[in-house]
Amino acid sequence: MDDLKTPSERSRHLLEQARYMTLATSDGTSPWASTVNFVALHAPLRLLYYSLRTARHSRNIDGNPQVSGSIYITGLPGFGLDGAQFTGECRE
Repeated sequence: MDDLKTPSERSRHLLEQARYMTLATSDGTSPWASTVNFVALHAPLRLLYYSLRTARHSRNIDGNPQVSGSIYITGLPGFGLDGAQFTGECRE
């Protein structure tokens, strides 16, 4: 990661290498965080994941599409971790 100096380079690396993200949702009364597998689609940037419609986070999104989350990679030299946070809107 030492060769990835700019935020843009780090972000690109994360989107290419990370396979999991934490997806945070809410039903309007309590928050919920789930770890899901994802792929990044570009132009425009979208994070695509698969989940059951009956999963708690899917039910939350059905009622409230606002989400936040984090993308991360572990096992890196030095500190061992790099990641980025996001907010957005999610839909089926």
